[in-house]
Amino acid sequence: MSRDAAPADTCPRCGERFHCGVQDAAPCPCTTIPLDAATLAALRERYDGCLCLRCLADLAATPHPGPLPASGARE
Repeated sequence: MSRDAAPADTCPRCGERFHCGVQDAAPCPCTTIPLDAATLAALRERYDGCLCLRCLADLAATPHPGPLPASGARE
């Protein structure tokens, strides 16, 4: 079964299943989501593994001067 057939990863922020493209031949779509250095550092401290595109887009769209907010789903 190919990785595209079914999501194989779980977002540590929202708990949703998704496909992480880090092992794909093309660059992962997450590389197109701009995150500032402080947000990236906070993500690395708080989570192991990749976040889904929806969570990354949410974090990119909202300025976070303090601790990163949890998503509405389970954490």
